[in-house]
Amino acid sequence: MPNLEELALCLQVIRSNMPLIDGSALSNDLLVHMPKLNKFSFYVHTMVLTMNSNYICASHDEFKRSFVAKIFPRVDSFVEDNRHTRCVYSCVYSLPYAFDFFYIFSGSFRGGTFESVEFVFVFGERAFEHEFFASISQSFPSLRKLVVRNWRSGKMKQHSSTPIAFPRLRILDVTGSHSDYAEQFLLKSRACVPQLAEICINYDVLAKVTNRFTVGLDQLNYNQSTTFVMDEDEDEGRVHPQHFRMYCPLL
Repeated sequence: MPNLEELALCLQVIRSNMPLIDGSALSNDLLVHMPKLNKFSFYVHTMVLTMNSNYICASHDEFKRSFVAKIFPRVDSFVEDNRHTRCVYSCVYSLPYAFDFFYIFSGSFRGGTFESVEFVFVFGERAFEHEFFASISQSFPSLRKLVVRNWRSGKMKQHSSTPIAFPRLRILDVTGSHSDYAEQFLLKSRACVPQLAEICINYDVLAKVTNRFTVGLDQLNYNQSTTFVMDEDEDEGRVHPQHFRMYCPLL
């Protein structure tokens, strides 16, 4: 690709006991073959499975310094070394951000403004706090789909007096996550989500959040066009409480 002048690169890599993909790797393995490149936007996420206990992870400062070459535009990045799960995560992206998605791992997100992003995937191995979701609301004003994956109890209840606004969010997926995160988005006392149309959730979590389907629908971010999506295998053979059909008329 010696004549390429513009490149938008999205790269997500899972590897084992290998270095993070940093600026040096991009320069030496890719950009060196594009001498005419003058516009480069990118998003690169690496997850390294550190099965070797002697694995040495680059610090965030070392990682970010590898992107000082002239070919790289202004960037932001993070590195997280989680020895409990034997995983190292890194993410680096050019600014202004050029893509319509964003992946957030644990509590590493430091905010910013991402006007183009409509889909956010959040994965955590530590509890998310109220301020974390408030930051997502402020940073992604065009957010339409949010996926949350975290089985640890959140730390939002003490801050629940101020609902967080997600004015454009239409699809919420909290499957496999702790019920605290479903509460954060389903209860009007915690969030304002006027356009929410589809909620992917586990049956037991929905039952807990709604107190066995007795919480009034007017207390939820729910309207007549909202659909709850649950695993059919999980629901098979289950005897539903009296008011279940009010929430899920199509199940």
